[in-house]
Amino acid sequence: MSKHSSAVVHDGQPHYEDINTPLILMLTLITAVVTYAIIAAVQGLYFQLKNAQLARNNSGAVTMSSQYIAGEKSLLAAGSEERKITPISDSMTKIVSQFSSSEEASVSTDQVEVAQ
Repeated sequence: MSKHSSAVVHDGQPHYEDINTPLILMLTLITAVVTYAIIAAVQGLYFQLKNAQLARNNSGAVTMSSQYIAGEKSLLAAGSEERKITPISDSMTKIVSQFSSSEEASVSTDQVEVAQ
């Protein structure tokens, strides 16, 4: 017979003594947590860099639209002869005067109907 024993023991009994199950379970849990943390960190870094790149690409469009809106607001506030835009304060005064005169007319016709 050789000095080495065979790798397979045929005695019909389970041999669990050679496996340290609690250590394997603990290492598996730690590995899973570390793997999840690495995946979350890489995804966070990727989306942060992606959003920063989008912000750099869109910064020119935002400033151009802001300048356009500011120009339109100044046209509404001051008016423009070439585009036939009256200042908004004059337009508001005109509408209020029209509304108040039409309201006075309807009130006077209501009073006439009530008096009859």
